[in-house]
Amino acid sequence: MTRTRQTEDRYKRVANRLMAASSRELGCETSEITATTMADWMIRHKAGWSSSTWRQYRAAVSFAFGSQISAPLQLGDLPASAHRGLRTSGQKEKRLPPADLKKLLDHLRERINARNNHHEDDLSPKSLAALLLLCGTIAGLRPGEWPSVILCPPPTQSDLLLQVANAKNTNGRSHGEFRQIEISGLSMSLRKLILLLVSAAGKAKADGSWDRRVASAGKALYRTTRELWPHRKKHYTLYSPRHQAAANWKMILDKEQIAALMGHASRETATTHYGRRSAGRSQVLPGLATVIGIPSEANVLAVRARSAAMMPMEAAFDEPGFNGPS
Repeated sequence: MTRTRQTEDRYKRVANRLMAASSRELGCETSEITATTMADWMIRHKAGWSSSTWRQYRAAVSFAFGSQISAPLQLGDLPASAHRGLRTSGQKEKRLPPADLKKLLDHLRERINARNNHHEDDLSPKSLAALLLLCGTIAGLRPGEWPSVILCPPPTQSDLLLQVANAKNTNGRSHGEFRQIEISGLSMSLRKLILLLVSAAGKAKADGSWDRRVASAGKALYRTTRELWPHRKKHYTLYSPRHQAAANWKMILDKEQIAALMGHASRETATTHYGRRSAGRSQVLPGLATVIGIPSEANVLAVRARSAAMMPMEAAFDEPGFNGPS
């Protein structure tokens, strides 16, 4: 079989990612992952992947390990793959275009006004959903990261400088404990909304209610998307803004800058798992230009260091005749 260089490069990236995931889960080094170990790990996870994902993963590891892994992954009694429409990830939108964001915000605001439930000190689920949607599209934070935000002195009074505790740092999937995001060019109204969300999240963290409030906001958003688009197969979630932010950043920034802004250890994570560059937009809302965050140089350097540390494994795949770890 003749493969293009582009296909082989993609197989190498996927195989690297699967090896890293299996080594984290099994508590060992990637160099300790054998063909048998990898095959067993993949078979255990097969039921959670769609048929197309399984085929891609199988092709990638077969390219990396060779025939020693191909046979066990071709057996006829393997677990069935997940149906795409039934998988949770297959039902979630990994984008949030400006027109749809406006519809969501308008619909949520109508419901808030109808119930007169708009108190800054005690945000309703719909109010919190609206804030997470809009502010998340700008800053790209995970919903669970907002309570950790510390406001640092910004370069100018009109800017914001957020210090965020990286949610994935404990399992080695982040470039460090914190990241900094400089947000400039904000209108006063957007600036106030981000400050409101930071304040509300901090108070909810202090009284232990943040997770419950986010869960309620997620349910409110789900009901709203079903009311607005009852026939769509996919629905927006509180993670959709993070995907859209990544897509917007991909139009302008390089992989290391994006990884720094998102809190990733690998510069490839956003490429593989987050919104596509084609989904990037020059506007957050109709008539409101997209605001591009600026990563700190220290965070970018940390991503480069982590990427450099992974280079030996990537280089190993480039050696002639390589058939995977022994």
